[in-house]
Amino acid sequence: MNPEINQNIEQLHSSHDEGTLVRRSVAHNMRKVRLARGQSLRDLATETNLSTALLSQIERAVANPTVVALTRIAAALDISFADLTRSTVIETEIVRADDV
Repeated sequence: MNPEINQNIEQLHSSHDEGTLVRRSVAHNMRKVRLARGQSLRDLATETNLSTALLSQIERAVANPTVVALTRIAAALDISFADLTRSTVIETEIVRADDV
């Protein structure tokens, strides 16, 4: 992995506790998938039996959701628990025609 990316990851981990990183990952992933599916928070609340207020707090990385709540959200969004909680750093890879 690129040394610059390793440094960025280390800075993220040193500046925030693990809980904050997970909450931010969940917030980002949940919102991205929900919007891609064209769902409102109200729609998701109906499917998960969680309040719209709680879902909004989760999407803003304010709430600290339980595993049960995250499992319900993942199921309603038709993604795995791991995908909902995943924090990924994507490194750009350049492939030259001569290398193929």
